[in-house]
Amino acid sequence: MILMSKKILIPLLVGIVLFGASYAIFKNPPQAGMRKAPPMAKITVEVETLARQDYPITLSSYGEAKAATQSMLVSQVAGQIVAVNEAFRSGSSVKKGDILVNVDDRDYRTAVMSAEANLLDAERSVVEERARAKQAALDWKTLGRKDEPNDLVLRKPQLMAAEARLKAALADLSKANLALERTQIRAPFDGRVLDHKVDVGQFINVGTAVAELYANDYVEVRLPLCNCDLDFIDLDLVNTSNDQPRVTFFSNLNSGRQWSGVVSRVDSAIDSNSRQLHVIGRIDQTLADSNLASEIKIGEYLTAEIQGKLIKDTLIIPNKTIYQSSFVYIVEKGTLQRRDIEILWQNNDVAMIGSGLQSGDQLVLTSLGQVTSGTRVSIAEQQNTSINIAGQPPSAEQGAHQ
Repeated sequence: MILMSKKILIPLLVGIVLFGASYAIFKNPPQAGMRKAPPMAKITVEVETLARQDYPITLSSYGEAKAATQSMLVSQVAGQIVAVNEAFRSGSSVKKGDILVNVDDRDYRTAVMSAEANLLDAERSVVEERARAKQAALDWKTLGRKDEPNDLVLRKPQLMAAEARLKAALADLSKANLALERTQIRAPFDGRVLDHKVDVGQFINVGTAVAELYANDYVEVRLPLCNCDLDFIDLDLVNTSNDQPRVTFFSNLNSGRQWSGVVSRVDSAIDSNSRQLHVIGRIDQTLADSNLASEIKIGEYLTAEIQGKLIKDTLIIPNKTIYQSSFVYIVEKGTLQRRDIEILWQNNDVAMIGSGLQSGDQLVLTSLGQVTSGTRVSIAEQQNTSINIAGQPPSAEQGAHQ
């Protein structure tokens, strides 16, 4: 009986508890918390108002400084070197005509004496033949002949042969004297010794390299131009004498050293390795100037800024405002707006814009992370002036067009 009452009592108690809970929920239903939407975040940015301007293009390049005249001095005779000039050392200055190397000349002096003897013998033969020809003409008249004697009678062939031998003897003597003269190897121009290759006691042959020299004339630098920069320099001016594109050269060795020059000529063909066109820049000063000779070293690399065209009425913006080389942000009605752009020309600092922007646009200068168009922004308090960087060409350390 007790067991039976438990089976009935337990379900009854469970039902009462459930009913009570349901009634409590019904009387006190849960209420959802109603909160206001958070305010939209704002980003503070710096802007500049774009304005069209005239911009002078400056093209950046680099190259190796070389003397306009540089040559390898070679021996034109064979023999042992018996003396060298004290100035015949790398880096030494030489004057045109200075004797740099003396080759043993004894064999060459003997050759000159032999040629002189042959010349005397040839002169004797000519004198004898002229006398014989004159005597033959007299003998012809003595015989009472009325007709003119022929060339054989007058010994003209023999005289011509003697005169030919005389000319050959003169040529041999001249050649022997020239060889003797060449035993003194002289500087062909005013300049400096870049490298000497022989010394006393060394035997040299015809064609042996003796030294490499460069003249005290102009310094030239072969400068590559990016193909995309060719439209921004007037190469037709190179052929004129008064309005050649100006070049400023900067030394990579001597900080702060710079020299002025011009583009003196243009290569006649595209370089087969780089597939670029090269121009030749020339420094106005010559190496005869003691200051230039002490400041610049042949073979050192120079960076160059080449005067390009003046582009009228264009938009120039800083590179730091460009994202992925294809778009920028502007502020329009208090929000960020993405603008796709076309870049016409670019260096390491600025870019020239072809399309996508216009005068009056407020270009965002602040670097942005992950943002989307439509984001509300506030403009930092500053003097909002138009971008004007036409007077700021690329620096000396910049490379070629990006």
